[in-house]
Amino acid sequence: MGNSIDHKSKEYYELQSDIWFNECCKRMKERDAYKKQRDELINDMAEVKRKAEAFDEILNVDYIVAPDDYAHEITKIVDKYREEQ
Repeated sequence: MGNSIDHKSKEYYELQSDIWFNECCKRMKERDAYKKQRDELINDMAEVKRKAEAFDEILNVDYIVAPDDYAHEITKIVDKYREEQ
């Protein structure tokens, strides 16, 4: 054990401090990456919810109306959805 560092030496504590600092930095980067993924997932879920609501509105359009009126109603729903984006 010719290269071992004395556990009571200043060099040992400096080395340990560097190791702990690097580990902490690594964990903070991982944490930030997870937060970014979480935020992206939340935004994606909100987008899916808006699309589902628009689709539900389209499904609830009265089929008895004239074809032109039906197309107009669907166009209004799609336009409203696009404005929300």
